[in-house]
Amino acid sequence: GRPLAFATGLAMARPDLKVVVITGDGDALAIGGNHLIHACRRNLDMTCLLLNNEVYGMTGGQVSPTTSAGRLTTTTQAGNPEPVFDACKLAEAAGAGLVGREVTMQVTRLRDVIREALDYPGFSLVEVISDCTEIYGRKNDLGDSAEMTMSHKAAMRPDAYRNTVDQPFRPNALETGILVRQDRPEYGAAYRAHTAKIVENEAKKAGVNKAGG
Repeated sequence: GRPLAFATGLAMARPDLKVVVITGDGDALAIGGNHLIHACRRNLDMTCLLLNNEVYGMTGGQVSPTTSAGRLTTTTQAGNPEPVFDACKLAEAAGAGLVGREVTMQVTRLRDVIREALDYPGFSLVEVISDCTEIYGRKNDLGDSAEMTMSHKAAMRPDAYRNTVDQPFRPNALETGILVRQDRPEYGAAYRAHTAKIVENEAKKAGVNKAGG
């Protein structure tokens, strides 16, 4: 849950680099939710790729903030009683400069969204809807990886893919593409300008004191 905090320090210390954070839904929205909020608020120049497979897929299969209501996980044996948490709406509300979402199989569209996020001069978040075939898919009878991927597309683009699967991976349609793009001051540049002004003022004060002394 700490990659964004680490990346913030790196991006501040090395503004010549383009910092990219790859994180998961539980990592970014539960354990590191506070770090995500403030990364969005600051608008420091870096890109966060949030891989959302609706579960803690690498640490035991526990329920995560993005697990769909009613789904089975290792910690919700009777089905998840909580509503889904929308990462993109959170990022927008917290002030992220650019927010996007796409499905893994939509390779060309996903590439274009990531490219725009990388080019954006501020904080960008891209939610990548992916699958967890073993822990999540098998437990919820969602099929193999190919079937789960098709259900992503059916749920996300219902006009094009309706009736291709009996049960969508996520049982509600989500908007994809670039969802938010706004012009905001980039935090790193603003911070460096602010500190330069402080140094300049202190130097002026020191010169006055020296002349007066």
